This record gives sequence, C-alpha cells and structure tokens, in this order.
Amino acid sequence: MLDVEIEKQNGDKVLLSEIGGNVQDFIVSSISLDTIYESHEGRHGRQDMGAYYEDRTITVPVYFHAYELLHVPLLRDKLFAILNSNEPFYIRELRRPKMRQYAFIEPTEQARMKEGTEDVFVGGKRYLVRPSSDFSFEQEGLYGFTEIEFETVGLPFAESIGTSLDLEESGALQPEIWSHGMGLSFEKESQKYTHKVEEEQEFRIYNASNVAFPVPFQIDFTITISEVGGGDDGIRVTNVTNGSQLTFNGDMGNDDTLVYDKAKVTRNSLNALNEADKEFLTLSTGWNTLRMERASSAKIAVDTRFYYI
Repeated sequence: MLDVEIEKQNGDKVLLSEIGGNVQDFIVSSISLDTIYESHEGRHGRQDMGAYYEDRTITVPVYFHAYELLHVPLLRDKLFAILNSNEPFYIRELRRPKMRQYAFIEPTEQARMKEGTEDVFVGGKRYLVRPSSDFSFEQEGLYGFTEIEFETVGLPFAESIGTSLDLEESGALQPEIWSHGMGLSFEKESQKYTHKVEEEQEFRIYNASNVAFPVPFQIDFTITISEVGGGDDGIRVTNVTNGSQLTFNGDMGNDDTLVYDKAKVTRNSLNALNEADKEFLTLSTGWNTLRMERASSAKIAVDTRFYYI
C-alpha cells in the first residue's frame, strides 16, 4: 500500500520495494519547538519571547519476506546498506490513490488491477533525514520486521523537488514534482520568476512556501541579475512587501552577471561580497512586490525551492 524512495545526495535513487522492503506506514510527526520565556520577579506568569522550529521525526514500519531462510540475512544486509547511512539522504512518500483490487474484465482478457491502485508519489515534497537511532529486524520465519525512525537534518521542513525556475520553464502539470497541497497559485503570473525591468519598476514574485525565513542562508535561494543597463552606480533590489533588500555597489555592465546565492555574492563567477552591502533580500510567503533601483534596466531571475511545515 505504500513505498518510500531513498535519494542519496549524489542523485542515486532507490525504492524500498526494489530491495525487498514492504512499507507499512509513513508517519510524519509535527515539528518540535524550542520555546523561549522570561520570568520577572513580582509578576505572574512568563513573558513570551518567541519560539523556533527544531526538528521532526518520520517513522517507517517496514518488513521483508525472504524466499528461504538463507535469504533472510541477505535482505537484512541489503536494507542496512541503504538505510543505515551516516550521510543524510532524502526520502519521499508513495501511496496508492485507491485500495488495490482487480478490474472487471471480459472472459478473454488477462487479469489486471484497477487504475489508481499503483503506488504514486504523494506530491512533490521531500525530507532530508538520517536514522535517529539503531534498528534491527525481528525475524519470524521468512519474515523480518522493524520500525525505522528518521530525524530531519538541518531544516525540519519538507522542501519542493522542483524550484521556481523549473515551475516557470515547465509549468505545474508535472504530478511527480508539483501537486495539490504545495501552495501553488492558479494565477498565470505566479509562475513567472524572470523579469526584465526598468528603474523604479515594480514586479511581483510568488512564494508558495508556508514558512518564511528571516535570512536566506539556510535554503536554496538564488537571485541572478544580468543584462544591466546604466549600472555605473551598481544596482539595488528591494522587497517592498517586507522591507528587505540587496544592494550591490560595484559597476555593472550589460555583459556582467551578478549572483546572490545564500551568503555568497559573485560577479562573473568571482567573489564580489566586498562590493555588496551586508544585507540580503528575502521573500515573505505568498505574493512579494519587488522594485529595482539605481540601474536603468536589468534582467532579474529568482530561483528558490519552496518549504512546508
């Protein structure tokens, strides 16, 4: 009824079903919170100083069925080789849209299953995880049973498989990458992430995430500025929605390419952080209104993954 895809950070992918695993469930916990309070003498209660997301667990009960007793340790070790990794990897959930059952057929037809009873990806989200503790298989005859608890690595959020520029280039009609529940907008403009603008011109960027980040250093977030006209005094891009901005003070010509990638700033692939103000543009959830200043014209592309609680 279920399956799990394992994707190593080198791009290698495997389904647990392909190596003998039978997934019984895919249980995603809520995210644990680090809450901060202050107490003051002479006052009742505590003062709320905020809270931060920490991590979450994903529990996967799985079993295998060997065809003979000597096959049991072989399947066990094959699953260990994939799952018991000290390097984090991505996991994705697959489920059947409908209960598995045979289709009605003519007497001369070969037996087949009804449509919609094969495992498919549950949306276009993935989690970066590693096992949170050791696990072992309990053998019962030709079967081996275990329950693996994964914990998120880095951010506790699900992230989109595709990026905003993938969405712009290929659209949302890719069920293994984009799906319902990912915050996508039906407005055509919401899938436009590359804009050619003139000075003081405003344009809009849609962020499908349901969680915002005060700084872009933890996420896949890149702004590429090229084809700059009149950029002798550099360029500034301001997010009018939340007040964040990026300012590059170096000379920018039509053949130059400026890239803000997390905390890195490069011009024509060379480090240019010393020519940039120490502030970075971020996106709020939903619609963001951006404005370009200083240069007379520029091409601006925003490439980001989307993140989900």
